[in-house]
Amino acid sequence: MGSVQGAFSADVDRMLQMAEQAVRQGAELVVFPATVLSGAYPLALGERRAYVLDLLEAIRDFASRTPVTAVVPAYLSDGVAGYLEVFLCGEGEACPLRRREVNRVNAEHEVAAEATAGCTLDGVSVQFLTGDTSVAPNELSCDVAVALTPLPYCFDDSSSLGVAGLAGSVLLPLIEESSCSVALVQGVGAYDDVVLAGGSFATDESGVVVAAAPLFEESLAVFEVAAPGEAEQDGVRSVFDGLPTSFSPYVGLPASAVPTPTYDDSLGYLYRALTVAVRDYVRKAGFSDALVGLSGGIDSSLVASLAVDALGPEHVMGVLMPGPYSSGHSVDDALDLASRLEMRTRTVSVTGLYEAACPLLADALGAPFEGVARENIQARLRGTVLMAVSNATGALVLNTGNKSESAMGYSTLYGDTVGAYAPLSDIYKTRVYELARWRNARGPHAVIPSHVLDKPPSAELSEGQTDEGSLGAAYAQIDQILNLHVERGLDAQDIVDAGFDPALVNRVLRACVTAEYKRRQEPMGPVVSLAPFVDRGWPVVMGWQDRAQGPAPARRNGEGAARCCGCTLDAEEAADAAEAEMSERIEVDEVLDAMLAHAARQEQVMGMVGDVVFGAFVSGRGSDMDDCLGMPLFSKN
Repeated sequence: MGSVQGAFSADVDRMLQMAEQAVRQGAELVVFPATVLSGAYPLALGERRAYVLDLLEAIRDFASRTPVTAVVPAYLSDGVAGYLEVFLCGEGEACPLRRREVNRVNAEHEVAAEATAGCTLDGVSVQFLTGDTSVAPNELSCDVAVALTPLPYCFDDSSSLGVAGLAGSVLLPLIEESSCSVALVQGVGAYDDVVLAGGSFATDESGVVVAAAPLFEESLAVFEVAAPGEAEQDGVRSVFDGLPTSFSPYVGLPASAVPTPTYDDSLGYLYRALTVAVRDYVRKAGFSDALVGLSGGIDSSLVASLAVDALGPEHVMGVLMPGPYSSGHSVDDALDLASRLEMRTRTVSVTGLYEAACPLLADALGAPFEGVARENIQARLRGTVLMAVSNATGALVLNTGNKSESAMGYSTLYGDTVGAYAPLSDIYKTRVYELARWRNARGPHAVIPSHVLDKPPSAELSEGQTDEGSLGAAYAQIDQILNLHVERGLDAQDIVDAGFDPALVNRVLRACVTAEYKRRQEPMGPVVSLAPFVDRGWPVVMGWQDRAQGPAPARRNGEGAARCCGCTLDAEEAADAAEAEMSERIEVDEVLDAMLAHAARQEQVMGMVGDVVFGAFVSGRGSDMDDCLGMPLFSKN
């Protein structure tokens, strides 16, 4: 299920509804995702004493009212590091299973006195994996192993797709080699910049998928495990609650036989992830409506499409803001898009504001108001209009910038950087086009006009201006260089050796460095890649620049000649060998990058909770903790 972090009362009520639904389907144990009360990452909020006390009170409240035994994970701290606690709730009690000093809850629930949480219910032993899910099969001694660690959705990592990503999941060896049933319980929805895909699933002891929840949708999947020694030896069976038929093919397949998503599938999952991100951010922030500045370009068209799909057309307004250099087709394209999406529009021309502002600024400066300053004032006027409409209507502004523009600094601060949320902030320009074409192919009709897809992108801030003319290169080239540098971590010389022009590489990387100050002021958006700029960690001001001196000399006979991203060296006789060499290098690099990124994200999950519960409460409010859980105070080891 999805939830709103910190909205404890509302979340507990919804948890009770899900528990009641599970009881009607015959469930005896309900397992909630790790995000159900704590969100994806508690961050510094988990260090606030008042927050933790309210969290524990919510767990006690749920335990006092739940109609079925339930497992409720929550992020806590042992005074040294954060960890995911597992509370066994029922019959008015809430027991933290990872507390070593707790040996029994009652006659039905035996507690394993181990760091890995576990219990036994009606003869079936359950073990909960709360950290790194790459547990050795011989470390499990249970009938059912349940992985609880949330894995944020990532376009480049299919394992973040739950049941659809089984082929790339670290759980696959566990499923294949252990003799127990394995389940993954994942949350769904967005928490600020984190998106969770859901896709929870369960396998039987032979590794066959027996229950599969849909991706990006809240659902309840029920499966049954027979206790060892019982007469019924059917193993695990699945009971479904109206799950989409598109997910039914996974059921009955060995986990190893679940196909890896195709690129087209991945684009669809990405589109759904962005839609969920927009929906949850707007709704959880307390808004009902969204505003999108419609320029007639590809970025605003895609954001409008996402907003309409997320919120409904009645909750999205497009604001057209033509200026002195706006082409007639831009206005026509924006209106055509809005008509196809059935969304409302308003038109506010900035031409009059621009013509009034320029002479005033020239007089104030005592000099002609020309060049970039004159261009950017148009963008800033549009930003002012959008925020004014937002203030007047109470609608939230969605930013339309993309990752390529953010990387290159191709944006105007306080102009096209305005907005509360940027759905495309982690999406390169070339992928924006791919997503737009995917959306057009999946609806009853194309929602993004073909002219928007075909025309050269332009900010239309001066006569005849185009993005690629201003940037000095095509987005296809820029995005390839950025991908190698940002996602793959390659240095300038490595990228040049892969076949790219040294001058272009140096220009792109320099722009990426100098734009850091802009990125710090841009609105956040969903993280959907292995290398979002929010995690980059580069300084804003620095004197060093990564420079390439020139291409490496082409070696003959296949010795080190490089081919990459469609760029080829001239050595014809070395082409095949060079391609094989580079392909091998890229494959190794991608594996290492994925491993490192995954490890970092897993460490982040467990390491971002502060030292609050154990050490901080001993001196001041131990009685509060006792009251919350009806059990002795947590002890500091």
